[in-house]
Amino acid sequence: MLYIEDSKNLKVYAVLENVVEIETGRLHGQRLVSRIVYGNEEGSFAEIANRDLKMKIEIAVLETVRSMNKRDVIFVNLPISLNIESLPLYGNNLVVNLPMGMGLKNLYIYRSRIKKCGLGVALDDFTTIGYELKEIMFGAFDYVFFSDDFYIKANKDDLKRAVELVKYYGSKVCFKKIDTVQKLDLASRMGAQLGHGYLFGYEQVKAQL
Repeated sequence: MLYIEDSKNLKVYAVLENVVEIETGRLHGQRLVSRIVYGNEEGSFAEIANRDLKMKIEIAVLETVRSMNKRDVIFVNLPISLNIESLPLYGNNLVVNLPMGMGLKNLYIYRSRIKKCGLGVALDDFTTIGYELKEIMFGAFDYVFFSDDFYIKANKDDLKRAVELVKYYGSKVCFKKIDTVQKLDLASRMGAQLGHGYLFGYEQVKAQL
């Protein structure tokens, strides 16, 4: 865990990774992540032990993005410290990412709360082919993000069928972490509509704590 003794030495950045349309290259939205730097050490948001500090960071990052008057879709991770019902205060263009690893029951509990707020919802880190596909109501999600480790290693015929199934139920498919031309080509061949990663660029803005 990252133990912060002096918040004056803490720097927080809002990093906005571009999410683009695979076919046209047009910007669809941006995926929001936090970059935490303490002194000379960079750590992840999850490593911070202080819950109050986590809340301050989440608020600072969301306020920063709101102040930029972003009109495109902004994908945000499920808040750790903030109440979900407060998210609409930071914009009605937010789509909340729910990790598939949280389990089907929790996915639908959180999805219901997010939808009641009038926000979009995405199934994040999709990594399955087979019987579990039947358990997931893809139409309940506006977007499904395919993990790069998954789409690289999966059997390509099975992968293409999974992409087609997700799209059939009305969810948009995004391939994560596209950082090579080979990954971009694979996303196009498999029928992914969206992609994000360093190949498409990002912007970073200092967030004021």
